Amino acid sequence: MASTPKGQFRIPKMFSLDRENPARKMRGENDLGYKLFTLWLTGTTGRELAELADVSPSQISKLKEACCWEVRKVLIEGQAKLAEVVTLEDEIKQEQKYDTRTPAVRGSNLSRPPAPIKRGLRNFALQYGPMVAPNFEIDSLMGLFLDELERWVEGEHNFLQISPHPRSGKSLAAGLAMAYSYLRYPTRDQILISASGRLSSMANQRLKTLIEAALPEDFELSKAENSKLAFRGDWQGAGLVYAASRGGQLMGLSGCRILCDDLVSSTAEVESTEIMSQAVRTMTTDLFTRLTNDNYGKGAGLCFIAQRISNTDLVAEMVARERRNEEQGLQVTPWRVVVSPFLVPTLEEKARIVDSYPASWQLVWPRFGQVGEPVCSRFTKAFGDTLRSNMSERDWAAMYELNTEVDSEYCAWRRHYLQEIEEADINISQTVIAVDLNMAGGDKRSDKSALAVGGVQDGNVIVLGLHYLQGGLEEQLAQIADYAHRYNAFVVYVEKAAAGHSVLNSLSGRIGERTYQVKPISHRGLNKGARLNEVLGPAANQKFFIRKGLELYEDLQQQLRLIAITKGKTHRTDDAGDCVLHLLYACWNFYVKSGYGQSNVTWGHSGGTPGTTQCVWGRGDASVVRRGLDGVERVQIPGFS
Repeated sequence: MASTPKGQFRIPKMFSLDRENPARKMRGENDLGYKLFTLWLTGTTGRELAELADVSPSQISKLKEACCWEVRKVLIEGQAKLAEVVTLEDEIKQEQKYDTRTPAVRGSNLSRPPAPIKRGLRNFALQYGPMVAPNFEIDSLMGLFLDELERWVEGEHNFLQISPHPRSGKSLAAGLAMAYSYLRYPTRDQILISASGRLSSMANQRLKTLIEAALPEDFELSKAENSKLAFRGDWQGAGLVYAASRGGQLMGLSGCRILCDDLVSSTAEVESTEIMSQAVRTMTTDLFTRLTNDNYGKGAGLCFIAQRISNTDLVAEMVARERRNEEQGLQVTPWRVVVSPFLVPTLEEKARIVDSYPASWQLVWPRFGQVGEPVCSRFTKAFGDTLRSNMSERDWAAMYELNTEVDSEYCAWRRHYLQEIEEADINISQTVIAVDLNMAGGDKRSDKSALAVGGVQDGNVIVLGLHYLQGGLEEQLAQIADYAHRYNAFVVYVEKAAAGHSVLNSLSGRIGERTYQVKPISHRGLNKGARLNEVLGPAANQKFFIRKGLELYEDLQQQLRLIAITKGKTHRTDDAGDCVLHLLYACWNFYVKSGYGQSNVTWGHSGGTPGTTQCVWGRGDASVVRRGLDGVERVQIPGFS
């Protein structure tokens, strides 16, 4: 080993250690000392270093201590290990950019799908919700939407229905959930259905905005397939996101997650047979056949968002179908339903809502506060009061109370137009009968004849009885005779256009062992709705009553309402209502308005032939007859000035 002049070896008295760069030459350290340090780091012993520097081993020990060789070695080794860790982390981070659940396609120019975002739809909504809704916040109702939609995205339940009140934020929550779903599972095909093309385009644009903002660096949406109604990611196996309108073309498409947002959006659409048929077909046929399982083992999911509109809306149709399946023992769909009225319901109201859904559906409620206060903290009770004062009671009940059984405000017939009266307050000696005679007969209600009995008391018309006739014609004639005897009737009215009038007239007024005045009543070329309008005047003036406790009272009210709201179209289940309209018209126009009244009627025998005594008619009370200056007699109408 070559010797080194002793003059070059020295132990520094002023040494400054740079801990950030321990491997470099330090201040106060000469070239020979730094060279000896680098040799020592390679494993050279102190004796070998002493021979190289031509000094004693003790001098090397003093140099080693003065120049902090041990400390510098530890620092150097630590930095080396840290560099290895940093390099490994970079490799891990690079690998974590991609979705390891999806295998890479060799030879593809596209990158692998991006790594899924962390689970947590609430956090995602808080971060990106303000981009599409500047005042976005999560209250108890919005929190429930997001929690249930997250479980739907994750496949914990695959059939979700959301039916809260309007302006609850359900559509915003749905858009956030669909964006979150695509970022969690980037190869999923998704379909979003709205009521119209305009709404579909708006929903699709909002979805693109959210996804583009939340995509990791180096990832973007494909420019090759980018339109108002469809887009996909620019990576291998990217799922297609497609937005369609109600009844839109879905041929060739499928979806791992399909979301319907208010397929029908107004009362006018619900009342349209064509629109409802289209919506029902989309919901129950098209979408169920488009569902497909994803690549992540989460199954196929369908979410249906709809506010209640009426008892014939799409939810009502789905409820009816599911209950029919339950009754027939068929397969039912395990819907999970998020429901919430505008105001916190009472226990009775909550029970009513539960009863309005099939037993196989699971209802989910938000966290309720004080009864009568708004469920959603974004609204005040004063706001709700203002809404209610400007809406029909029917619309308020359906949309904000989830109660679709309230009568329509725009229905011409009101329930109180036919007031119930106690039997003890009725004093009518003779009655008249109106018959809607069905010649076919049968056991179905639509095949039965209807019979109504009424009379006049104190200028008012009172319906005393309402019955369906059973069996064939001969049996029905016998029942008419029985009811005429029971109610002491003297006239039977039958619609002139009906075959029943010809039959009764051909019998010369005889039914059984009695002879009646069989009188025709003409519909005068008017449909049922128009005939109902003719009696609305006296009905609104409280001139019509019905004996309390009649078994068919509720059926009658429903049939009269059906005639009113369907503008007189023919129905097979409104015979009782039509029959009562004939009775009310006859009693009001032939007896009350005319001032005529019947005398007491007795049934006797003449020449051994029973039932031949004719009814005796009179002008009624002379007090109601007035002779004018022109010599014409006029009849005063009781109850009117």
